[in-house]
Amino acid sequence: MFESIILSVLLVIMTSFIHYWSLIGLSRFARNTKIYASTSVLITILLLFLVHLVEIGLYGFVYHESVEALDIGTLSGLDLHETFSYLYFSLVTYTSLGVSNIYPEGHIRLIAGIETLNGLLLIGWSGSYTFLMMKRYWHWE
Repeated sequence: MFESIILSVLLVIMTSFIHYWSLIGLSRFARNTKIYASTSVLITILLLFLVHLVEIGLYGFVYHESVEALDIGTLSGLDLHETFSYLYFSLVTYTSLGVSNIYPEGHIRLIAGIETLNGLLLIGWSGSYTFLMMKRYWHWE
């Protein structure tokens, strides 16, 4: 249980820092480039999508290591001998979709619950950032 708590806290800290510095970089990019506002917003959306994929991949990696190396729980359901299954589970959990044929058992359930909350917060942060960027740079006239 202690390992799950530590991993969950570290993942929240790491993904928050990744997100924070990505948004700082996007803000600097938008401020310092001379491209159309609509193009800047499109680039923002695409880069935020990639940032979320990196964060999902980080959780997927931790699930893999938690099951294979740390033995703090298992993911039951589909064949988990492929890395794709861990990424799929992470994607479904991060986005709070919750529909999956893979489910956590043991203390790894705590990491999955924290990932859902963390994903919701980071997706909301991206949405509010995009809204503010569009409000500032996108002229509707």
